[in-house]
Amino acid sequence: MIDSNVTKTAKVFMDIFDVYDANILKINTILKNGFCDVAIIMTVSALEVLLTDLLEAYKDFWFRSRAEGNINAVFLENRVKIKKEIRDYLTKIGAYDDFLRNYYIYQDQLDPETDSIYEILFSGDGRGRLNRLNFQNLKDKNGVRKAYVLFLMWT
Repeated sequence: MIDSNVTKTAKVFMDIFDVYDANILKINTILKNGFCDVAIIMTVSALEVLLTDLLEAYKDFWFRSRAEGNINAVFLENRVKIKKEIRDYLTKIGAYDDFLRNYYIYQDQLDPETDSIYEILFSGDGRGRLNRLNFQNLKDKNGVRKAYVLFLMWT
């Protein structure tokens, strides 16, 4: 029997790619009708949504490869290095103060760093998606590439 969490996770990823596929079909239709400029804008938007949804959905894997497990379960030397990288990144995108405020709330959780960052980036107030990360710009200081490298990169 498949674990229910595995099933839920698989459904989330299937839904993400179903939305992306539907957007691509719309873009192809618009392109076939000669609206190249609109198709380009919609392609960028579809990619932005895909990158946003995937980063959000992969929350349980943030920093795992870098720390080879939960950040708080690794040797102190590695833990400090990882936490400094997180601090530097959050400072660059103007989110470190919010991180500290959220950390206070989540400090007793298994993974307070990830929970606090998730709250900042994907909170229900809408600020996260609009102000913290730029999913249309890959190379900016708050571009999504830097977030993906820090959160999910194998080192």
